[in-house]
Amino acid sequence: MKASLSANAKLLFAILLVGVGVALTYTVFEQAISLSLDLIWNNLLHTNTHRLLILPLIFGFTLIFFWLRHTFDRSDKSEGLGSTSRPTLANFGKILLVGYFSLLAGASLGPEAILVPASMLLGAYIGNSLFARKQETSFLAGMGIVALFTAFFHSYIIGILAIFLVAKQAKSKPTLSLLLFGAVTAGVTYLVLGVIDSKEAVTLPSYSWHINLVTILYSALLIASGYLLIRLLAVLDTLFGRVYILAQKKSWWQHAIIAAIGLTTLYLLGGPLVQFTGNHSIVPLFEQSATLGMLGIIWVIVIKVAAMAWSKAIGYRGGMIFPTIFLAAALVALLQLYVPSFNAIYGLIAVLIGAFIANSKTGVLA
Repeated sequence: MKASLSANAKLLFAILLVGVGVALTYTVFEQAISLSLDLIWNNLLHTNTHRLLILPLIFGFTLIFFWLRHTFDRSDKSEGLGSTSRPTLANFGKILLVGYFSLLAGASLGPEAILVPASMLLGAYIGNSLFARKQETSFLAGMGIVALFTAFFHSYIIGILAIFLVAKQAKSKPTLSLLLFGAVTAGVTYLVLGVIDSKEAVTLPSYSWHINLVTILYSALLIASGYLLIRLLAVLDTLFGRVYILAQKKSWWQHAIIAAIGLTTLYLLGGPLVQFTGNHSIVPLFEQSATLGMLGIIWVIVIKVAAMAWSKAIGYRGGMIFPTIFLAAALVALLQLYVPSFNAIYGLIAVLIGAFIANSKTGVLA
């Protein structure tokens, strides 16, 4: 009995470390990216008005990124360190460093594919440090995911839902102990986020959960639109993947130049709204939607899809989920030009439903 209580107390202590560690990792990484992009791209070079100045930034940081990628990890995967599973602080740092320069170079990808392996590795590292069995190490790696989802959305409920994702990935049923320890992990993470005044990964316009008949009727259209957009994304990903096959046969710096040429071209065509992850461009998009008009928003959507596909296929590090949220916002903004009473928050959900249905067939968002 005492041994069981001691083991559970030790596991709770480990979970406390995971929750605190992931909350700090998320906050520091997000702030580092946000502040760096704002300082260098906006305040220093004013690329929103002097568009050609994106050339030295994209080419310079892309060369640094591909050198780091060549030095630390040559895998084809878009997430940090590919399939590397050794839970060391060195690998933890490599994941974040390589991912940082990928996003600083302007990759139209999100931080999730960088922070997911980093959070899992942190959990596994804590497990390895405190426990002898691999079972606890794997369990704490899963708790890293729960903590990260809590951090991404600043939501205890999302953290709880992530427990079921962890169970699914482990191909097991969510047990009572998993639910309890997962709830503690989410709670610790949420509390730490509040203490350090961390911000959500995605900035949305103010919204309410009021629903009307118009919203219900048009949501079906947005589900279909989200489905078609991800289908288009998959086609472009395959097309650009052929360029990647040719690029990876060349030296790392030649590969970097090819990647930078494509990204620069798309950003010059699409403008500031299509740059980066898109999580901080959602509010400006809604504010500019009337000025952009139908053709302008469609152009932003098309170029953003191409930029996402190019970034993923050509070898930048990052994920597709948060850029997809930007696409969802763009589709909602387009619809609201003609249906102003449509509730945007339900529109975002509808587009994402369609996107995930398409992803179940294409896997392009993975």
